[in-house]
Amino acid sequence: MLIAIIGENCVGKSTLADGINKSLHAKVYSGKDYLRLEKNPSVAENSFKKLLLNAVDGENVIYIISEKEHLSFLPEKAFKIVVTADL
Repeated sequence: MLIAIIGENCVGKSTLADGINKSLHAKVYSGKDYLRLEKNPSVAENSFKKLLLNAVDGENVIYIISEKEHLSFLPEKAFKIVVTADL
């Protein structure tokens, strides 16, 4: 299962991911963690997109997103949680 937790900085995305992860024992990625997958950034991005696509029906992955451009990494069937907070 792929779960994307989406929101601005400091709204509790990581805290929510930690709570979900206690049950799922998922791999958790945040922001640009995917750049560690490969030496070349564009190759890393493609590898990460494949990893996310495979996670839809495979191993549990949680991806914490706070940058709009990373929304394009998500496959259509990803489970998306949007986190907001009032001041």
